[in-house]
Amino acid sequence: MDFGRAITYITEDERWLTKIGIGSLLMLATIFLIFPIIWLIGYQIAIMRNVIAGKERPLPEWDDWGQLFMNGLMVTIALIVYTLPLTILLCIGIASVFLPIMGAAGSDELIAVLGTMTAAVWIVVGCLSALLIIGMMFISPAVYVQYAVTGDLKACFRFGEVFAIARDHLVNILITIVANIGANIVLQAAAGALTATVCGIVLALPLGFVGPVWIMAMLAHFYGQIGAMVAGNSRKADAFA
Repeated sequence: MDFGRAITYITEDERWLTKIGIGSLLMLATIFLIFPIIWLIGYQIAIMRNVIAGKERPLPEWDDWGQLFMNGLMVTIALIVYTLPLTILLCIGIASVFLPIMGAAGSDELIAVLGTMTAAVWIVVGCLSALLIIGMMFISPAVYVQYAVTGDLKACFRFGEVFAIARDHLVNILITIVANIGANIVLQAAAGALTATVCGIVLALPLGFVGPVWIMAMLAHFYGQIGAMVAGNSRKADAFA
């Protein structure tokens, strides 16, 4: 994994200000509408495919909005499916809140028992949710890679292949997680420092939209590097088939 390249490649592009600027406007639009994030996800897929293809300047143009949207939509659908267990688990937890209410007409003992059951359910839900969230931190990059390499939504549901990507590239994915957390800490620290002055607040506002887009582009390069490894292994396997 080329850590430095994933950070510096953006500014090597002659039109990086325009490209990141368009992404930042889309990020701004997510305040009012949720679907612009789909274009940003599609843009990440485009970056990944350029990295996989070995392009010297992998930051793509915003020239095929339809394709960017469709790619982003496919990945979004796949991620929604993968998060269904977590969603169902949280729904169970929310439903358990109504247990004491249902027993409100009963005795105090019944209400106490139902309240204890609700607390127990939420302890289990909390523990399992934490495990699922950690799991999704490793599975999500694998879903991105699977789609970027195959271009097929159905391939994202070949669970054995997706889990194999996450398993075989566990350390590399962990690097992307640490990089993501570190970049967000730096971004929050920078924004916090800027808000100490009135002029800084003016600068902090656009940073709140430019920063996340930069981080998404950085992660896309990391995912693209993993995708290049996966695509390389696939070509080797095909050669011996």
